[in-house]
Amino acid sequence: MTIFWGIRLFAFLAIREYVTWPSLHQKVVEVQAKMKIPFASKVLCWFLYSFFYLTLVASCWSRLLQSSSSKSSWGLLGYTGLSLQLVGLTLETIADLQKNAFKTRNKLSWCNIGVWKYSTHPNYLGEGLFWWGTYLAHGFHKPIPSILATVGLVTI
Repeated sequence: MTIFWGIRLFAFLAIREYVTWPSLHQKVVEVQAKMKIPFASKVLCWFLYSFFYLTLVASCWSRLLQSSSSKSSWGLLGYTGLSLQLVGLTLETIADLQKNAFKTRNKLSWCNIGVWKYSTHPNYLGEGLFWWGTYLAHGFHKPIPSILATVGLVTI
């Protein structure tokens, strides 16, 4: 599920930046160039954010370690986590597609159709559900991956 999340996010952002709204992407590039952010700051931010996502993926690492043992069991918590991942990924995908379609037609308007009619940021809600599901699905069998997963969930 986490691999699907990453592929979906990459594809969505690439299409949004380079196909749907290339003029907006160009403005962002220009503003960032004017800000003159030091390269060291950019690298530090990249490593920090990468660390947070890496700790979130510790949940997946924990589940993989468990699956190699003969006593591996998903249990109620594991299946609840997988369900939350699926619901979160679906909600985030639908929200992003609806907003993208709306903004293509109404660049300066607030998106208020589909799931956006019911929530201010359904895509963030979907992502939150996805990562809570990832966290719950790992099973809490090993202390180090559980600690890392908790750190990742809290900091992201």
